[in-house]
Amino acid sequence: MMQDNSIFSVKDLPKDWMTNAANILDKYSDKEFDLTDVSLVVLAESLDTGDILSVDVKDFSILRWGYKKPFNNLFK
Repeated sequence: MMQDNSIFSVKDLPKDWMTNAANILDKYSDKEFDLTDVSLVVLAESLDTGDILSVDVKDFSILRWGYKKPFNNLFK
């Protein structure tokens, strides 16, 4: 039997991710977040976790997942 030693897994975005992303962009319309940032927020919400690995420390210190929860950026 082969053992899976991977540390990352690839997940699909939920089917309604574009609607969710648009809602997040509207919520933060005074900021300059891009689709990549908000796609990660949608994915975090679908996985029910705020753990994220991003060099974009500034944006993810502002963005919230699950409406009010701060991200735990593992890059820090």
